[in-house]
Amino acid sequence: MPITGLPNFILAGASLLNGSSDTGAFANVILRLQESGLPTDDNADGSPNLMNLAFLCLIQGMNEEATKNSKVEVFIPPLAVTPAGFTTPTKAYGKCY
Repeated sequence: MPITGLPNFILAGASLLNGSSDTGAFANVILRLQESGLPTDDNADGSPNLMNLAFLCLIQGMNEEATKNSKVEVFIPPLAVTPAGFTTPTKAYGKCY
């Protein structure tokens, strides 16, 4: 049987997560750039690496937009069997942060 999603006990634990952050995303980007062999330290003259600033601004802008306008839409299957039949499936909405 193929896995169709995360088990409920894992989803229930999602409330314990901190959510994403600009700092965490930036650290991941810098690490990947370094692994790719791209320079991420300051320039030879001591000036800041503008590529790093550009990536940080990009991450901050995308996270700001997601924080303001993102939504999550999920399908909730029928929840119980009653004498009259199944409850109807529905949609639920949430916030991704």
